[in-house]
Amino acid sequence: MSTTTIHEPEDLELATGTFPTIGPKETKRGATLAFFAWTLAVYDFIMFGTLLPRIAEDFGWNEQTALLANTLVSVGVFVVVVLVGLFVDRLGRRRGMMITIGGAALSSLLTAASTGVASLVGFRALSGFGMAEQSVNSTYLNEVFALTELEGVKKRRGFFYSLVQTGWPIGALLAAAFIAGINGLFGQESWRLAFLIATVPALFVLFLRKGIKETPQHRLNTYLRQLRKSGRTEEATEVAARFGIVDEGPNPLRAIFGRRYARNTVVLSIAWIVNYFG
Repeated sequence: MSTTTIHEPEDLELATGTFPTIGPKETKRGATLAFFAWTLAVYDFIMFGTLLPRIAEDFGWNEQTALLANTLVSVGVFVVVVLVGLFVDRLGRRRGMMITIGGAALSSLLTAASTGVASLVGFRALSGFGMAEQSVNSTYLNEVFALTELEGVKKRRGFFYSLVQTGWPIGALLAAAFIAGINGLFGQESWRLAFLIATVPALFVLFLRKGIKETPQHRLNTYLRQLRKSGRTEEATEVAARFGIVDEGPNPLRAIFGRRYARNTVVLSIAWIVNYFG
């Protein structure tokens, strides 16, 4: 058994299973950060698809090469999204949002320096950080809205989620307008400038991180993980029960495909895939 010292989260009432509330200011700031983060992720995603013909023209690719590059980029994005998902629960919601925003900006910056298929695929695969941002975003907002002091937000979570998700069409429109302007002012190399400039808004979003705290739910999960790691499994189970948390064991991937969650997992996965056909 490990003798590692475990510090109890100061703002959690472990004896009664009570979470602290999240104030209006922090709630609004978190939702604003989530909105801009999602807008930028979509902006970057749409920009690549729109500029691919220009990139192919600059590199002298035929249609088959361009399609191959796009397919390999999609595979790379898939791998990055999965890897980010594996680590985000340990990193935390707040830090996860910062990493995904920064990763998407880095992808845009490096894309501007691409020299061919290999470098473009590698750099664009990093845009998977931006796509992974939505899962971090949703988890963060779900936990914040559950504990917010704003009763209106608690009662109408779906509406406020939808406001944040409007970042998708807004990001797409901004990308289209921005690219139209760049193409009208510059020549064949305009796509490099477009990706280079796309990194600038991320600096603004990263600035919003000030005042954003880690969610109490994640702090509790971190504490429970430390208890289990130190061999205090029964104590972790008791504390989790007080907070109404069901312990699914050490293999969450197996749990989401188990009897309890399999239908939800499959239906949501199919819906997401069909949604992206467009």
